[in-house]
Amino acid sequence: MISSGAAFFGNLLFGFILSLFENINIFMGFAIIFFIQAILRTFAATVRARYTDKPLDMGNKMQSLLNFGKNLRKTNFGKFVLFSSLIQFALGVSRPFFAPYMLEYLGWNMMTFTLITSASIISSLVVLKAWGQHIDKRGSRWMLSISGLLIPFFPLLWIFFKEPIYFLFFQFITGAIWAAYDLSTATFIMDATDRKSRIILNAYYHFFLGVFIFAGSMLGGLIMQFIPKDFFINSYHLVFGLSVVIRVCISFYFIPKLRDERFINIKFKGKEDEIFIMPHRGFFEIDSKKRK
Repeated sequence: MISSGAAFFGNLLFGFILSLFENINIFMGFAIIFFIQAILRTFAATVRARYTDKPLDMGNKMQSLLNFGKNLRKTNFGKFVLFSSLIQFALGVSRPFFAPYMLEYLGWNMMTFTLITSASIISSLVVLKAWGQHIDKRGSRWMLSISGLLIPFFPLLWIFFKEPIYFLFFQFITGAIWAAYDLSTATFIMDATDRKSRIILNAYYHFFLGVFIFAGSMLGGLIMQFIPKDFFINSYHLVFGLSVVIRVCISFYFIPKLRDERFINIKFKGKEDEIFIMPHRGFFEIDSKKRK
């Protein structure tokens, strides 16, 4: 939450700087921003250098990236990696073009652009704690299912609406849902991996994410490059619509295949019908239901 708050204030500050130089020399505004970022990152690097990591015994048997890739569809975590990577592929198709769409196609100024993009950060800060409590009670897959079935439709808003006031409201809603998705994916990784394998599996996870983001961005770039803007549909709207279709297909195919690693349902005879166990936390909850 602290990092999100810092991102919000940084977004406002940099947006204000660009708005000041928008009609003077926009490149000077960017130069000032890059200089500030260089100072802040240098300071962050010096602080990070003081951290000490405890040695971690990862065991003798470490799964290779090639072997992990071959077995993606055979394990629950592998299916989750495929789902997340393909979602990032779909995002990559449209994500690089939202900024030029707002600034060039819709003609928004820098301050409007900053306020719209900052709205989602505010909503994520507001709901983050509540989402965490729901995940603790219902599991990561439950939250991932809800958010994963909603986020595919977000680009449609950019096709049918153009007024900034609408997007200010939309960004509050979508920011809250994206916060649910991001938090549920992070907790899913924690639940699906043990302490010894978590680092390497998390690295593999981000490797596949990076590959698919690159592939999706390249596809979107090719569409924007070779499809004329006066095509039967606007090229921006084309990549937004394509992203929606891919997201919907991926979410509806993969989400039912994912299994929650936080809660394990065990049925047994007796008054209690199901027991929910959290393996990594040693916590369990009994849901009492009388058999009929």
